[in-house]
Amino acid sequence: MLFFLSGIFSCIGQAAAFIRWKGLYSITDNRLADFTVTECQVLRDSVGTRYVCNPAHVVTNTSYVIAGVLLIVAGAVIAASAQREGHTTLGLVVPLVVGSGVFYTAAALVPYNVGRLGHDVLMLFFALTVWTLMALLAGLGSYRRAAGADPSPLIYGVYIPLTKMMLSVSVLGMLTLMFLGSNGFPGAYERIAFDTITFWLIIIGTGMYSLGGAADQESRRVAEMEAQWGVGPGVKASPGATGSTELTEPTESTESAGSTGSTGSTAEEK
Repeated sequence: MLFFLSGIFSCIGQAAAFIRWKGLYSITDNRLADFTVTECQVLRDSVGTRYVCNPAHVVTNTSYVIAGVLLIVAGAVIAASAQREGHTTLGLVVPLVVGSGVFYTAAALVPYNVGRLGHDVLMLFFALTVWTLMALLAGLGSYRRAAGADPSPLIYGVYIPLTKMMLSVSVLGMLTLMFLGSNGFPGAYERIAFDTITFWLIIIGTGMYSLGGAADQESRRVAEMEAQWGVGPGVKASPGATGSTELTEPTESTESAGSTGSTGSTAEEK
């Protein structure tokens, strides 16, 4: 759920910038970093010259910070779960989740007009960390499915090939931006790289929540079956009996035996 909320807050930050943007914002020419600029000005960098003005930059940058913090919290939750349940594979995921949250939060705290190089480097590390996370989760999910093991607590089913596809698209967008730069549509390439990550966080967060709900339903189903068949921790053991359980209702064989015994007793009395 925290992954989902992180992606949603990133979308909120962008939506606020779109709504309050002064002037013309070009998806193909303006960069995502333009949303973080804290003053209306003309920017000149490697991708060209453009006018940027986001009066809602406080909302945008705050939303980005919250999105990054949510990833850090998600890493802490996964770490606690890994320690409690003894999942060693979950422990591999923790530093990647926490690291991505740290890089994203730091990038939001360094707007593009304050530190261009710092912002770009932090966002690049964020992308690299999330790509590694995506590759690791897809690999673990594929391995467990091939081995016939239980689904991974973090990824399963259709989310595995979907993660692989979105990873490829995001990396391709970044490589295109690096090789073409201003010779093309730099804003569009950057959006392909980073917006794909945002959408993946929303999708995989939904998948994790669904898997958790399915696990809870399965636990309740097993508990109900145990109660119905008189087994499991919820059934009290009979006093003086070892390894047996006390059934709340007589079985059919017991009733038949009791009926036969009663008939025999009546016949003897006659």
